[in-house]
This record gives sequence, structure tokens and C-alpha cells, in this order.
Amino acid sequence: MGFEIASSLALALLFAYASGALFTDLLWPQAHPLTLCRVRWWLGIGIGLGLSSCLALLWLVAYGRLSRGLIVVDALAVAVLVALRWRLKDEVSAGSVKLAEEQVSSHERGPRAMSAGPVKLAENRGDEILRGGLCVAVVAGGVAYALFSLNSPHGTFDAWIIWNLRARYIFHGAEDWTIGLSRYFWAPDYPLLLPLSVARCWEYIGRDTVLAPAAVALLFTSGTAGLLYSSLSFLRGREQAMLGTLILISAPFFIAHGAHQYADVPLAFFFLATCVLFCLHDVARLNGDWRLVRLAGMMAALAVWTKNEGGLFFAAIMLSRAAMTWRTGDWRAVWREAKSFFWGALPILLVVIYFKFRFAPPNDLVIAQNAETTAAKLSDASRYLTVLRAYGVATINFGHEWYRYFSIGPALLLAIHWACFGIEPKARARASFVFSLLGLMLIGYLLVYVTTYFDLVWHLKSSLSRLLLQLYPSALFAYFMIARGTEGGMKARSVSCAMACKDG
Repeated sequence: MGFEIASSLALALLFAYASGALFTDLLWPQAHPLTLCRVRWWLGIGIGLGLSSCLALLWLVAYGRLSRGLIVVDALAVAVLVALRWRLKDEVSAGSVKLAEEQVSSHERGPRAMSAGPVKLAENRGDEILRGGLCVAVVAGGVAYALFSLNSPHGTFDAWIIWNLRARYIFHGAEDWTIGLSRYFWAPDYPLLLPLSVARCWEYIGRDTVLAPAAVALLFTSGTAGLLYSSLSFLRGREQAMLGTLILISAPFFIAHGAHQYADVPLAFFFLATCVLFCLHDVARLNGDWRLVRLAGMMAALAVWTKNEGGLFFAAIMLSRAAMTWRTGDWRAVWREAKSFFWGALPILLVVIYFKFRFAPPNDLVIAQNAETTAAKLSDASRYLTVLRAYGVATINFGHEWYRYFSIGPALLLAIHWACFGIEPKARARASFVFSLLGLMLIGYLLVYVTTYFDLVWHLKSSLSRLLLQLYPSALFAYFMIARGTEGGMKARSVSCAMACKDG
């Protein structure tokens, strides 16, 4: 029985990941140094689980309940993607890596190299220390994750009352699965990416088991760390990648919330993926090629499909990118990028809109508002001060009282790094839109808190640290995109140099 459960769960996750990885690879630029980028394999986790959950919702709408026929559809989808990959990209891919390597090699010999070193950073004592520290952190994080999971096999509060409860209604409820979206439950309007991903795994297994939500949570937690490492390694070098990933997984709050099956870690994955794809597009200078922007749109839409905060992120990323592109004075570029982003997001957004209007009840934070009370709260300066004070405390402590007594929090670590090494002056524009995005998100969160109908102090204590967790990987990515390396120069990889100079 144990082997059957494990093998069925592995098959469910394998089909999801394979479809996501193949789909990403089909849209990935070829005959270009980006071919060498391993980021796309981590992106496959989010795209695969996201698309499979959308397919599961469509199956529910068509047939009223999940069934084993969904497995056949998943297998056919993977087969079609494999056939497309074989037919449309095999010949291109065979030469693309060689071409990319030639571009990198020729650029390394050229005078415009931004770094005098080879593609791989020189082995030195500092790298060995960082590598050893990262290995220790990975092992410690894995042990901590396992202990958290064993201690709370069903997850904790949000997993019990929202995500896994809704998955059980979908799996066991048959035609009455929408009972799980009743307004008498907590947050009934939340999207269904996580519940459908878990219920889909249970359909493969034939029964509900705590292994399914734990496995989905593990994929998103490890995927976030892998995505941060691979993106920074490609764009800035191994040193910055190891530092950023070390700080990410050394935060107990990140590991604990991943193991406790909260939706904030999957949401953080999609936030980070969107930012990474835009940065790759900018650095690669893909003139006329908007495939990475379309993938970014899909990732942002999957954030909307994960949790309501994704809607704020979707608006914020469009504003921040439009502002960055507008500064170049090219309005047509603003329009082309926005159009590509929207077309990439549209299929997922249609699923979200259908769910919101067909099944989800109104949001409790919205229906409790009225013009008079909202205006009074917006004009109350003390509420702004309370939220800003909570921002400061939560940033320093990052959700854990442990930081006050036993360890140094991520914010202090970044401050120490900045004081020691500083910022690369020419690199500030590289991730400026991410900092704008983070600022817009914090402003949006502030306005939600100021106008909340819940007790303000309770609302802040119960949710602010998790909202900061959603932004945490993206903030680390943005910082290490502009941070100076320990040797004083910019440790950019020669691959990204070749991309920057590819068009001359």
C-alpha cells in the first residue's frame, strides 16, 4: 500500500512537472545564450502545477467531479508537448547550445567583457566557505522542514481551515464540491490552485493522504530556493547566488511556512518567477522576441490563481514595468511589452474570472466596507502610524521572536552586507522595477490594513509577517542583482555579458 501511494503521488507530480517544463522549454528563446540558463527547469514546477490545477477546474465544471479520466488527459497533454518539442525544437536545440557557447567564448576574448574571469568563478577560499555554508544550510533546512512536517502532518491553521479542507470537499464532495466554497467557511473566495493541486494528487492515489499536500508544499519551497539560486547564478555569478540562497533558507520563517503548507510560499514563488523572467528579458535584449514577457504574464496570472494578494501583484508589476519602460521615452515599447504580458496572462485570468463570478462568494474585506467608515479610517493618521510601526518591527524580526535573542534576521544581514561591500553603481537600473514593485506592494498592503474592518492590531499580528514572506525571495533577488561582489567588482557571468552585447 505504501509503495502504491508513493508511486501514484510521484506520477501525479511527474506529469505536472513534465508538462510545465516542456511548456516552458517550448517558449524559451533558442540559439541564444539563454539556452544555457537552468532557470526554466525550476519554472516548470509552478507552470506545471498551475496549468494542471486549471485543467482540473475545467474537468470539475464539465463532469461535476474529478475522476480517473483526468489522468488520461494529463498523459495525453504530456505526450502532445513531447511531440511538439521533438518536432519543432529538436533541430534548433541541437545547435543552440553550441551557438550560445560560441557566443560566450568569443565574448570572453573581446574587449567589452565586464568581468575578466571565465564563466565559472575561480575556486578560492571564499567560494569554498560559501559553498560549505550553503551545504550546511540546505541540510539544516531539510532537517527542519522534515521535523516541522512530522510535527504538523496536516499543516497548520491556514492549511486546515482553507487549503486542505477545500481539497477534501473537492475530492470527497462529488457533485457537491462547491459546499467547500460556502461563505460560512474561512476565506471562501480564495482561488483554487493549491486545493486543486492536492485534490488532483489524491485522485491519482485513490484516497486522501497527508503526503500529497506535503509534497506540493515541498515542491514550491525547494523550487523557490532553486529558482533564486539559478537566476542569480546566471545573472550575477555563483557568489551572489550562494549568498542570496543561504540567507533565504536560513530564515526559519521561510522553512516553517513551507512545511506548514501555507499558500504564501507558493505565492512567493510566482512573484519571484515573474521578476526573474523580466530581468532575463531585459538583460538578454531580446529585440522583437517577447516570449519571456509572455511567460512572466503567465506567472503573474498564476499568482492571482494562488491567492487574492496576487491581484495586487499583477497590477503592481504592470505599473512598475510601465514606469521603467516609460523612462526610456519609447511609448511603443511600453505598449508592446504590456500587450505581450497580458496575452501571456489571459488564459489563466479567464479561469480566475470564471471561478470568481461562477463559484466564489464576495470577499469579506470588500463587502464589509462602506464609504463613510472607509473615509474615516483613511483620514485617521494613527492607523497609518500603527501599520508603519508594525512594518518596522516585522521587517527586523521577520515573524520570529527568535531573532531578538538567538540569531540575526535577514534585514540585518543585508544591512551588514551593504555596509561592507556596497552597491554596484552601474547596476542600479538592472532591478529598479523590482524595488518599485516591492514599494507598490507595501503601499497596497498598508491601505488594506488601514481600511480593514478587523481589529487593526490583531490583523497586523496575524498576517503581516506572512505578507512580508511573500515578498522576501523577490527582495533578496533584487538586492543581490545590484550588490557588489566581495572582490569589489561586479561578478556578472560572461554569459550575461554575451547577451548584453549580442546585438552589438
